[in-house]
Amino acid sequence: MTRFPQAFLDEVRGRTNLGDLIAQKVRLTKAGPEFIGLCPFHSEKSPSFTVRPDKGFYHCFGCGAHGDAFRWMTEGCGLRFGEAVAALAAKAGMDVPGGAEAARKADKAPSLAPLASVVDREDEARKAARRREIAFGIWQGGARIGGTLVEDYLTGVRRIPGRVYLGSPVLRFAARAQYFDDDRKTVLHIGPAMLAAMQAVDGRFSALHMTFLDPETGEKLALPQRRKNGESYPAKKVLGDARGAAIRLCRVAPHMGAGEGIETCLSVAAAGTPSWAAYSLDNLTGPGKGQGAPHPLLAGKRLPSEVPDMERLGMEMPPECTRVTFLGDGDTKDLLALECRLRRGVRRAELRGRMADYVISPRGTDFNDLLRRGVA
Repeated sequence: MTRFPQAFLDEVRGRTNLGDLIAQKVRLTKAGPEFIGLCPFHSEKSPSFTVRPDKGFYHCFGCGAHGDAFRWMTEGCGLRFGEAVAALAAKAGMDVPGGAEAARKADKAPSLAPLASVVDREDEARKAARRREIAFGIWQGGARIGGTLVEDYLTGVRRIPGRVYLGSPVLRFAARAQYFDDDRKTVLHIGPAMLAAMQAVDGRFSALHMTFLDPETGEKLALPQRRKNGESYPAKKVLGDARGAAIRLCRVAPHMGAGEGIETCLSVAAAGTPSWAAYSLDNLTGPGKGQGAPHPLLAGKRLPSEVPDMERLGMEMPPECTRVTFLGDGDTKDLLALECRLRRGVRRAELRGRMADYVISPRGTDFNDLLRRGVA
């Protein structure tokens, strides 16, 4: 397959108004910086399909469909890639390098029938909607955290002042939460857990974050069971789609912190910087594009890419946040890999028009350690 020059594709993409393009087939309604409508890739009654012309991508929170103008033309309009490039280039008033022959060569490989992907997406959308419905039901059934084991854990064990989190609308307590195995077929444990709502960019409930607690010690639960690979089950579980979602622990501010875990973010908030949690490092900094450099300490391994993949989802901070500080825990096993991911997050935020930096707690510690030692 002939490859078009990347600079040419980038220019075509930049000249294409994705909102106008998709609006030719989908009825869209403006909602702030984005447009929303019923997803064309699966059947739904409530709109979960979003278009961000300013960022150049569309995304469906129901079935996971995601892409740019070229993918819309191939998957949404049934064109082959070369045809899509030629059509968008013509709309933009540009000539295709190599002319029509280059476009034909780009389409030499047969395209996949779109019907199968639509059926698969509809099936996955139903499953995703069901998981989200179950997750929301669990969170909605939770109790306020004041006077519960969650307060004992956060203040008694973690030394986080109640003023930081007791008023948070996203945190709740469940006395008898179920911990499933990785296949979600077997219940391994039933017990108390801290529940946290994860919200998508537009504020909708996206996933449930659960931290299981030991009622005897007040610490995070250590499950005796082992995974198939021999590793221990973590005390934290997520039900739903956490990609691009955030645990909005604190108020919005011009300068905010963004971290991986709830405890880290609340500890930094206690020191004066409101912070949101992402659950995972990849969600915190967004996925990378391409390969990173060879790892200087681990033979045969590569560092994470520092180039952000802007077409894939990562946690987004609110528009009111003009500066974000990414928080890295110094007790991470591979600090070099951590720094690469944090630099990727900084680049991603800067491309979104924000000032950004990162800070890592001293080696062997996390930010909650600093709070408990009176350093933060």
